Amino acid sequence: MNYVQIENFPQIPLDFNSSSFGDAILEALDQTFSKLGEAVKQKFYFFLDTNFKISKENIPNRIGDFVYALESIFGASALLLEMDVMKTLQQNVPSFIYVVESPEISFEGYLFSLKRHIENT
Repeated sequence: MNYVQIENFPQIPLDFNSSSFGDAILEALDQTFSKLGEAVKQKFYFFLDTNFKISKENIPNRIGDFVYALESIFGASALLLEMDVMKTLQQNVPSFIYVVESPEISFEGYLFSLKRHIENT
């Protein structure tokens, strides 16, 4: 089993048995990138797969790698996309309440908290 260690977060096993977690993330990503246009969305997924070896379907299993790729591709603008994904996830999973544990909101931390929430409901 693979693990990701994030500063200030415990190790979380990355064997996402919860298809609803994966479905929630992929739906939110599709909604966010659709706002940029269908062609941009398709090119992003193609670029992600080609250059970072992360298929769209595997994003929920490789959150850390995905966040790195997103930030590498979009630079500082990645923050705007991450915020939109979090907003969309909040709308799609209204029972989830993210508790900020540090002065900075971490997209990765948000996704891992969402994963725990979905697995525990």
